[in-house]
Amino acid sequence: MRFRQLLRLCKISGKIACFSLTFFLVSQRILEEPLEHIDADNVDEVIKEDIQPVPFQIVIENNPGKRELKVNKNVATRSNSSAMIPGLMRVLGFSYDIFLFSAVVGNSSSSNIWDTIVLQGWEHRMYENTTFGCCIKYKSGDLRSVNATRKVHWAYRQKVTLPVKQYICLNPKPGLDDLPVAVTLSGQTAQTACHRKFNWYLEPYFSQAHSKEIAVCTKMVYGDVSADDLLTWFEIHRRMGVTKVLTYTYDLNDDAAKVLRYYQSQGMVETFPFRLPKASRGRKVTQVGVKNYQAWNDEQIPVYDCLEKLKGYKYLATIDIDEYLIPKGGKTWLQLFDKLWKVRPWAAGYTFLVHLHITSWGVTNNSSRFTVGRYINRTTAMVDRMKHVTRPDRLAVGGLSTHQYTPQWEKKYKRFQAQESDGTIRHFRACRRDWEKRVANKTCMKLARFTDKTVADILAPIEQDITMLKSSILEGG
Repeated sequence: MRFRQLLRLCKISGKIACFSLTFFLVSQRILEEPLEHIDADNVDEVIKEDIQPVPFQIVIENNPGKRELKVNKNVATRSNSSAMIPGLMRVLGFSYDIFLFSAVVGNSSSSNIWDTIVLQGWEHRMYENTTFGCCIKYKSGDLRSVNATRKVHWAYRQKVTLPVKQYICLNPKPGLDDLPVAVTLSGQTAQTACHRKFNWYLEPYFSQAHSKEIAVCTKMVYGDVSADDLLTWFEIHRRMGVTKVLTYTYDLNDDAAKVLRYYQSQGMVETFPFRLPKASRGRKVTQVGVKNYQAWNDEQIPVYDCLEKLKGYKYLATIDIDEYLIPKGGKTWLQLFDKLWKVRPWAAGYTFLVHLHITSWGVTNNSSRFTVGRYINRTTAMVDRMKHVTRPDRLAVGGLSTHQYTPQWEKKYKRFQAQESDGTIRHFRACRRDWEKRVANKTCMKLARFTDKTVADILAPIEQDITMLKSSILEGG
């Protein structure tokens, strides 16, 4: 009823008054909703199998000190086993213009165990200068609201309506004794501190230490990507020494999904469904893979998420599934990276030049059935759209993107470029006209071509095995 009255009021009142009243009523409605149909004196009658009374206390922590907000200690809440909804969460308590994708509990150092919590999401530009905190529910039932220590802004924040953000909070209960089980954003006041409907919270991911291993962030696998291309990418990089791959799926075809499930069963891959915010105030509906600022902005979410989840690995490569990082001389990744960091032990990361195997040039090797074996012509090594390998524990907060990374400059870490003699990235893709933007009238169809069977030769001895593996995966479902 109140919303119908609001609509009538909006027709006759100014925009500012309308917005203010909308925000107030939405916030009030959200705060009331968990208790809306519950009689506190007869709570057992409305508790079903997925709802149980959980004792908790809201503790609001500010920089000067602490203050407590008294609440009903028998509030009906969703149980942790059924309440967590994977993927995107709309933060309803702050109207309909903030969306959260993930929450990651991490370690600020080897001696500080799970003392930080980082949330990834989208935030409307209207909140650009607004500070939020984190609501954290623990296994014990405690619920705490802590101030965010920092909000990280992605580069395109002035170009899109719903820019990507990170929110960094300190965990007030670090260590192993009482682990967080649900996290969301909090507001600045007691009234918006922490709502009590836990299926509006995210289940946190706990970042683990793997100090001798290599991980890859591939961002998204989506659409009609072929099972063949996924298989060759995983099998070649597995032999290069990759031990962990994080990828995000979006509208993926069935065969490719089966391939990912296979590598997930082998412990090599973790997959996460990627969801986009729906159209909201000023945001148009977009899709993954299109070429505009909003889509490029959205693709930063998996990169932020990858960095937080993979910070415990020794090396982290950011490459797509049509790119192959190939060391020279038959080295493994670990041999190459250890060599590079031995030369420059203060490096935060290395970027790699890119050889383009342009599929628009046509097939040049009919003896192979796979893309990386069929297209053996390449360009010279190019600096356009280079990718990188980093030491993730040496990056600044939010310091990773698809084509760039930011070291912890204050600790004297620096960026470097690997030499072509060390290794390059082989990118198999169709022609794009602007690869050499600074050279007039020079399109990719006019680029010099060089025959190079490096990747094809790596594939050749394992191609039959990959063919058999594909049949087993797709037939086995």
